[in-house]
Amino acid sequence: GSTVYNYGALAVNTSSVSSSILVTNDSGALVETYTLQGANAASTAGGTTWNIAASTGVIDEYVLAGQFSTAQPANSDAAWGSDAMTTSAVACSSTVFGNGVGGEAGSSVSPVSGSHTRNLWFRIITPLYVSDVTQRNATLTLAVQ
Repeated sequence: GSTVYNYGALAVNTSSVSSSILVTNDSGALVETYTLQGANAASTAGGTTWNIAASTGVIDEYVLAGQFSTAQPANSDAAWGSDAMTTSAVACSSTVFGNGVGGEAGSSVSPVSGSHTRNLWFRIITPLYVSDVTQRNATLTLAVQ
């Protein structure tokens, strides 16, 4: 399925952590490992597309990170060290898109009830500089590896 998260209006050079989105292994029998893939954020009103990047030093570049964790991660760079997304699909592990705790990670997720769900959080860092102030939409792809 698909889920939409709206950060609302954010100023430039601002970071914000989302509410969690519940991801469920409902395969019934397969242990799943997820991949995450970010995307450039297109303007909804004819403005410039924001490019997804590891940092926000250039005009119209933003950071989008994802992390599997039971509790909401802190809104600090240290808490999101290896969680920045790119336009390539990257496999989850306990430390990549994870908080270091295997049982909370997006890898080796059991199909057994009681251990088949994970909380996925996102952190956005808006660009330092923007060409225009139109709204942006980006699509994140979560897939089973």
